[in-house]
Amino acid sequence: MSDKSKFPIEDLERAIGRLCIAWAHLEDDFFSLLNYLMGHVDVSAFEILRNELDLRDALEISKNIALHYQADVTSPHIVRLSDYVNNTIRPERNRIVHDPIYGFGGGFLERVTYTSKLRKQPKPARLEITHYTKIWPGSVNRITGLIEVAESYLSPIIRCLDEGIDEGEPSEEALSALADGESAFAASIARYIEETKSDG
Repeated sequence: MSDKSKFPIEDLERAIGRLCIAWAHLEDDFFSLLNYLMGHVDVSAFEILRNELDLRDALEISKNIALHYQADVTSPHIVRLSDYVNNTIRPERNRIVHDPIYGFGGGFLERVTYTSKLRKQPKPARLEITHYTKIWPGSVNRITGLIEVAESYLSPIIRCLDEGIDEGEPSEEALSALADGESAFAASIARYIEETKSDG
């Protein structure tokens, strides 16, 4: 694990910039997926629709279309990936990008999350209104890596949809790439969970 306190601030700035770029690519690919799921509507009409949606909307719509057409081989992959991106990756990315970061002393930086939570344990109950989390380049790069693997997983999903449209069903090669993408994403999630636990 990287030292949380000894790094140039520019390293953190670069890590956050890389995170933003990776997120923009993932977002773009999810909108491409949505276009496939909607049967390739008119390009201008789709772009107008896209301009009115945020990624959370696109994820929910993609998931619901996949659930509606469960016979498609990509459906469980779309549901699983959409749920994980929406419920785990997106909130963590938002905290990194939107929470203010300060150095309060002690040689490390912290993100400040402003949210009110009622804590009942340990007693007495208390209202927590801010939460402080150490941040360093490695912690940002970890979520960026997960975003990049999610984007890689989307590629064979879209390929299977594309081949299904053109050829009636995806090729064995496309299905093999889909299985590889699923395995790589599962391994990336397991690594992310393990590394996050080790932060203490």
